[in-house]
Amino acid sequence: MHGGLGPSLVEQCNSHSLIDMSLLVRIAPHQFTDAICTSPVLQRYAIEYFLCAPKQGHIKEINIEKQCNTLKSYGFTICKYKPNDYLQKTTDLVTSYGRIVLFNEEYSTLSTDVQVVADLEKKGALISII
Repeated sequence: MHGGLGPSLVEQCNSHSLIDMSLLVRIAPHQFTDAICTSPVLQRYAIEYFLCAPKQGHIKEINIEKQCNTLKSYGFTICKYKPNDYLQKTTDLVTSYGRIVLFNEEYSTLSTDVQVVADLEKKGALISII
């Protein structure tokens, strides 16, 4: 378990919440024991795709939602920048300019949509930097 979106994504995809289970073991051990008698069920898959800026510069346009919102797996976008902001080239997780979260019950559909996002990113369709 980690911070950020991780616990929330796990909770949205599984029948058991890591946060709830962690609390139960401390405050209601008998309920925790009952809860772990039932195996968790994966209800859908999730991917948190971190976006990479290929170069630094000013952002001309952000097209993430426009390009991705028709994907069957599209969940939501988090982007910490707006047009005209200065953006550093992505060199690590901290310098990622945002992320796209994808969900799907079908692993093959999710995988296909992740590849579409990667292709869009590679050809510069998600963000314009000048």
